[in-house]
Amino acid sequence: MARLTRAELQEQNRGRILDAARAEFAERGYREAKIDDIADRAGLTRGAVYSNFPGKRALYFAVLAGAALTQPAATEPVDGSTRGALAAFARSWLARTANPELIGEVLAEEDTRGVYAQLLEIQAVMLGTGLGDGGAQRARLALTALHGANQLATLAPDFVAADAVAAACAQLADLPVADPWSPPTALPQLTRPGSAWPESVAVCTVHATMIELNADGLILFLGPDRLGAVEDLAHGTGEPVTLVLGARWSAELRVLAGLTLAGFGHNLRAAGGKPGQLRVVCDASVPAIAERLGMTGQETAIRVEGGRIAARADGAGAGYALTR
Repeated sequence: MARLTRAELQEQNRGRILDAARAEFAERGYREAKIDDIADRAGLTRGAVYSNFPGKRALYFAVLAGAALTQPAATEPVDGSTRGALAAFARSWLARTANPELIGEVLAEEDTRGVYAQLLEIQAVMLGTGLGDGGAQRARLALTALHGANQLATLAPDFVAADAVAAACAQLADLPVADPWSPPTALPQLTRPGSAWPESVAVCTVHATMIELNADGLILFLGPDRLGAVEDLAHGTGEPVTLVLGARWSAELRVLAGLTLAGFGHNLRAAGGKPGQLRVVCDASVPAIAERLGMTGQETAIRVEGGRIAARADGAGAGYALTR
């Protein structure tokens, strides 16, 4: 039998750790699970676990992310109306069991709270795309209601029926809403490098579909404090935009983002959402891509044309600057 390469061995060990952690968390819950027990179950050392994951919380997020990526979307037909999309999204959301331990871990630290809040901006824009005028605001209202419903499902599971919550979300289709968005004013300067852009393919975390990174369009690299910039792009352009998340992030935050967006994608597909203008890449390949690009701040945008970087901007408002 051929000897495994170092990369193959690391990938094999990572899989064993995830399998062991999945079983340990299922048996003991997050709080009672121990890294030493996970290592023993995997047949590895404690050091091997920490060489793959920075801590128990990151490992927990990775286990949940794997489950979210493999969960099939609902097959219930959607009638194509705004009301039907909101109801279907809500039903899918409510059908997934709330995880109070996950929410507790997200709320436990300022960095995870901040990223989770920023990720809601991406979800509101992507859900709102199919909800007509004021769609992002309707999506925000629906997400607010559904997060509240999740909290109550833990505290008082019989307080209100899931069908009633879904029906209430559907009513948001008829609610007059105002769009509070205003364009950013101070925009960074554009450069025109003309350099080759060799990146090829990646997987959209939301839709679980392949993305051609060298196809013509905008690519926006965002730090954890700049995820709200996606709304500027939604207003600024109708061309394809790929959001790349996780550059200069900790591994734990990148996994949390992947977990959150994969779960959201499950619900979005149940509501009839299909790959459209916005795609999201958030995986372990991102830091290397950002390093090759030379990203140093919280926001970098490039326009790709013919496999080359036709334009670039760095700093707050970089994505919107490339649409002007």
